[in-house]
Amino acid sequence: MQNIIENILNKLNTHYEIFGRKSIIYLSLALVIAMMTIFFSDSWILKIKSQDAQIAEVRKIIQSLNQFKSNLYKAESTQRGYVITQKLYYLDFYDKAIQDAKLHLSDSEKPMSNKVVAVKAPDKKIFDDIRATLEAKVTEMNITIELVKSGKAKEAVNVVSLDKGLDQSNKITFITDSLLNDYDQMLKAIINQRTGSIDAARSAVIFGPLLLMLLVVLVIRQLFLELADKNKTQILLSEINATNQLKLDEQANMLSELALSNLADVERERRHLARELHDELGSILTATKMDISWAIKSLKNSHPQIVEKLKKTSSYIDNGIYFKREIVQNLHPPMISSFGFWPALKNMIEDTAERNQWELNLIFPNEEIKINETIALVAYRVIQETLNNCSKYAKAKKVSVFIICDSTNLKIEVQDDGIGLDVSRLQESTTHGIRGMSHRVQAIGGKYNITSATSAGVNTLVILPLKNNQAGVGLL
Repeated sequence: MQNIIENILNKLNTHYEIFGRKSIIYLSLALVIAMMTIFFSDSWILKIKSQDAQIAEVRKIIQSLNQFKSNLYKAESTQRGYVITQKLYYLDFYDKAIQDAKLHLSDSEKPMSNKVVAVKAPDKKIFDDIRATLEAKVTEMNITIELVKSGKAKEAVNVVSLDKGLDQSNKITFITDSLLNDYDQMLKAIINQRTGSIDAARSAVIFGPLLLMLLVVLVIRQLFLELADKNKTQILLSEINATNQLKLDEQANMLSELALSNLADVERERRHLARELHDELGSILTATKMDISWAIKSLKNSHPQIVEKLKKTSSYIDNGIYFKREIVQNLHPPMISSFGFWPALKNMIEDTAERNQWELNLIFPNEEIKINETIALVAYRVIQETLNNCSKYAKAKKVSVFIICDSTNLKIEVQDDGIGLDVSRLQESTTHGIRGMSHRVQAIGGKYNITSATSAGVNTLVILPLKNNQAGVGLL
């Protein structure tokens, strides 16, 4: 509590110049009154709760005493009914009435849990007197029942006719009524106490907030002025933030467009380089191979050793042609330009699966969908690199490729059932394949995610945005 008060005073000192002396005093008084209101209200509520509990206990005792009297009357009635009629079913009611009478007498004798009572509770000796008289009465009734059971009905009637049993009943009734009167007085006293507590609590609840409202009204004008100034400042800051956010969005869009344009330029250069390698280097290597073939035929009989060297050289050129073809394929797949993105992508996936003898599960979108060439090439590279990783490291038997395209995104998901990998070690990897794919996807505003566990395969999820589908080098 002391720390709370010190913090409040420090804050009041800090804002003294803003709110002024009177406002600080009024607010301090309001705080004190609020704390007092809470304290006293809580005290009265707890007191009322305790008094309600006492009222409930007293009422329960009164109810138990009334039920005790009722059960005693019922026992006497069933005892007389059995003595007169000698019908056995009266005994069941008799036994039950005696049992209930003792139980309710025991319940009414339990001490109250709360002793904050204006009237003194009845003495325990009174209950002992009732219990002793009850036992005598029960003994007298049991004797009559046993006489009837043994065939001495007249003797039983004579016992019932004696005034002793009546005196015992009257004594029990008198003492019980006296107890009921005492508990009624106790109940009235507690109810009066609770009424006073409720009035006190109502006063605290009513006058405390009224005084608080009076104090608050005194500082409301200055608070409104301060709030007006803060509102003006907030509006100004909101306008500045909106302007900055707009600039930030414009810069983000510009960066996204620049990244897309840069990728388009890179792909354009790769395609140009692929065409040059295919046309120029391809023609040179082909011509060289043809010349070597001519030389082999010319020197076949006269210089067999030279022919062997030329054959090796021809095989080296074959390797060079194959290597050139791989480079051209990696730089820019010629099938994309010849047949379009979707057929080229499907052919690449199926060829890779056939080459690795995978069980392929392929879900492909409608091939009539047009996609920006740069985005298409990013998708092609990502799928190609992912399948290459499956081929090199996964040891998979089944690969699933799911491609879904809508108006906003191109979603690619590649799953394999291979040996999996430790995703936490990807950042430590010295290879650049996965990192390069991630950077390329993120550069155009996409999402790239890999999930895996050892011996549980790898799941690669890529989402490429199509919001810039009209930008770039063209549509495929």
